[in-house]
Amino acid sequence: MSKNSIESEIVINAPIEVVWDVITKPEHISKWFAPTTLDLRVGGKGIVTAHGESPLEIVKIEKPHIFSYQWTPPDSDGNISLVEFTLSEH
Repeated sequence: MSKNSIESEIVINAPIEVVWDVITKPEHISKWFAPTTLDLRVGGKGIVTAHGESPLEIVKIEKPHIFSYQWTPPDSDGNISLVEFTLSEH
């Protein structure tokens, strides 16, 4: 982990397919994060609407294990953040 990284691990009592849907489908993302539009493919674009519109781009998809995107959060002075979800079954 780099000095500018945040990592968190949680265990969710749900099938991996359900968790995948919750982190990749705009209707679910809007419930736990912010209203979002999303073209779910590598290179796909989207918008997160949290305190203004923030662009995002899909970096990696390996269904149902890895989903990552880059986005420019509001008030970040234009800095791009990489967000990556790695799912595994326990």
